[in-house]
Amino acid sequence: MGEHLAAAQLAIGPIPDPDRTAVLNNIVGFCYSKLENLIASLAEEGVLQFVMQQHEAILHRQALGRSTIATRLACFGNDSRLVSGFRDDLQSQARDAIAVRFLIEYLAATPPSGQLPMTLERFDEMLMLASEITNFGMLSDSVQNELTDLKLSVVPSGRLGIRGDEYRKASSQYMEAFASHEMYVSPRTFRTLTVPIEADEEPPQLVGELDKAAFAEFGYSISDLDRFMGALLQMSDSGQPFCNANRDDLDTAVRNATGWNNAQITKIVESMVLRPRADFLRPEPPFSTAEVYPGALTAICHICAGP
Repeated sequence: MGEHLAAAQLAIGPIPDPDRTAVLNNIVGFCYSKLENLIASLAEEGVLQFVMQQHEAILHRQALGRSTIATRLACFGNDSRLVSGFRDDLQSQARDAIAVRFLIEYLAATPPSGQLPMTLERFDEMLMLASEITNFGMLSDSVQNELTDLKLSVVPSGRLGIRGDEYRKASSQYMEAFASHEMYVSPRTFRTLTVPIEADEEPPQLVGELDKAAFAEFGYSISDLDRFMGALLQMSDSGQPFCNANRDDLDTAVRNATGWNNAQITKIVESMVLRPRADFLRPEPPFSTAEVYPGALTAICHICAGP
């Protein structure tokens, strides 16, 4: 990063406020270019599956940490090291999950075509670059939209200095509050894992409201999405880490589980698959460039990793 800033001929010292967004965007572009070249050098076979396994491992660690914090607190009490460790784990796992999810989306949309095998070392480099892209991209957005007034500078070592970052301070405070809340509700969370929960005879009013909003936005409801995901889970429940299925088998499984017609199945499937394209940053209509920005992971075109 320091070498890149030096190559950009940025002088040692404070960076003028009007130039902050341009500098941050330049760093994002530099990291994106490095990631693009690294992924292009890899052989396609097994890369996406490898990264998906890492994502599943992160999700497993997140779920395990949240489900066992109650027992750890019961054994060791509110030990400061336990509390700080739980908070740090939540933060690092969230950061890694966002970065790995971005890698999955990129690999699904832009498969590699090189010859190098996938290794842990190359994955670590990919994860680092993806994390920098998301972090600096969010910082750029926060400056552009005046969410924070951070001061940037180039320090004598050539690295980027960040001072007065109220956005990061607020994020840290939120993580503190979130971790405290997770620990407070951990006994109830633990009970939900060990004591059967009786389903409500009628769904809460909020479910109906969410269904209406989702249908207006996507053409299908949250309840429809839940049933669709349930059908996919049934297909993948074979004890294997991945499930591959052709489209006809998928349609049949969803039809048997939901009773939907072909048009209903096609609508939800076509809105969720992520197909290869020439440029990751230029998705096909009706999606826009903003929907593939790292961090914008709620966009509908980000739900599935591949056809």
